[in-house]
Amino acid sequence: MPLFAASVFLCFFFKETKTLLCPIAFAATVALLTRFTPLEATSLEYTNPFMIVTYIVLIPIMQSFVADVKEQNARLEATAVDDSEQSV
Repeated sequence: MPLFAASVFLCFFFKETKTLLCPIAFAATVALLTRFTPLEATSLEYTNPFMIVTYIVLIPIMQSFVADVKEQNARLEATAVDDSEQSV
């Protein structure tokens, strides 16, 4: 189930960003942190539900961040077009 939740999150991430770089970077970061972090869970029966809930919470947060970035990029592109039209 945690792998399914992770794959659903990465699918949403890819759908929002339209590039594979962001989901690959996220998956690589998670893999590195889980491998090299010296901390271990004290209660393994709560690890899987916690991971699933975490991915469910991360989906709307990621979508709002990506929407903000898209909005800022659209404003910057509109400003660049307006500036080039004024200089002509």
